[in-house]
Parts: sequence; structure tokens; C-alpha cells
Amino acid sequence: MNAAVFCRELAVRLNKEPNAILIFDRTLAEAGFRRKARGRHAPDLSTEEAVLLLLAFMSGHPATEAHNAASDLARFKMVPGAGEQPMAAFHHTFGLDSNLGELSKKPLLDLLTILCTRMASDALGRDNFVYLEVTDGAIVELQFDMNWQPSDRTKRLALRGEVSFSGATNSSGNGFHYVTHTATPALLKWIGEVTAANG
Repeated sequence: MNAAVFCRELAVRLNKEPNAILIFDRTLAEAGFRRKARGRHAPDLSTEEAVLLLLAFMSGHPATEAHNAASDLARFKMVPGAGEQPMAAFHHTFGLDSNLGELSKKPLLDLLTILCTRMASDALGRDNFVYLEVTDGAIVELQFDMNWQPSDRTKRLALRGEVSFSGATNSSGNGFHYVTHTATPALLKWIGEVTAANG
């Protein structure tokens, strides 16, 4: 799926106007974060490019600052911590054979690319309830519904971290009113499905 089609479909899923998404994509392409069309051939988006566009939009920053905000979010490292539940959530989400030490070194962009791919392949079965939330006050949160553990079926585990946005201003303007953007499990799975052939 090329960028134009992806942006239109993403806009529908986010209940936004297509142009609101397309302008973010254009900014990322101009900044070198996405391959540009050559002549009439528009390359299909890779999973990583699609996730980066999602992060740019979810950052809450204006499209003119999208490349800075997306870059900051993409590099952010979400450390699971040493607790039993965070470790279990990461193992379930990223695979029992995953090396948690290596995972904790991976930036958010890599983790979300892995997550979208695993969700699309049904590697998590039906219990793929992982949410991403980004608040433009610089908070990133991964939420895991623990419904795959019989004793914790109603519990949600949240891993949070603060991101320092460089070269980007808070979109709220006053520093007090922050907006949270959420990527649902269905959205993350869809991204994995429509970009599966492109890596």
C-alpha cells in the first residue's frame, strides 16, 4: 500500500480528514524519513515507515515539526523494568524467545514495528490487547491487557516514560492542557497487515 492510500485509510481509522494525515506524511518524506515516489511509481510503505507516520501524528505536534517529534519518539527507549509482571508482558508480547536485555535497548520505533508484525501474523492469538498512548506533554505509555493470564484477565499493566522533545514546542500552547492520542490493538494490527509484504 503506497503512502497516499495508507494516509487515506489511516485517516478513516483515526476519524480525521485525509489531508490532516497527508501533510504529516509529506513532511516526513521531505525530511528523508520515507522513500519518495520516483516518477509515477509510488513505493509501498514499510512497517517502519507506517509506524513512524503514526508516531508523528500521535506526538500532538504540528505537521511542520513532525520530523523532529517523530524522531524523538522513534528513538525513545521503553524499559520494562525488572518486575515480574512487566517481564511477563514483554515476553508474551514479543515472544518467549526474546532477549529482554536486547529488547530494552531497542527504541520505540523498533518495538512497535515488531509488535505490528507479530499482531498481523496472529502470533499473539486473540489476546493481542496492547495499546500505545502518547500525550503531547511528552508521556509515552504502552498498556498491556493481561487477559492472557487467567488470574489477571481484567488487569491492565501500563509502562510509562517521559520523552524530551527537541526542537518542537508543545501543541497545547499553554503547557497545561495536554491531549492524549491512542493507537488501539486493532489499528496496530492493521498497520502490520497492510505493510506485511514490505517489511
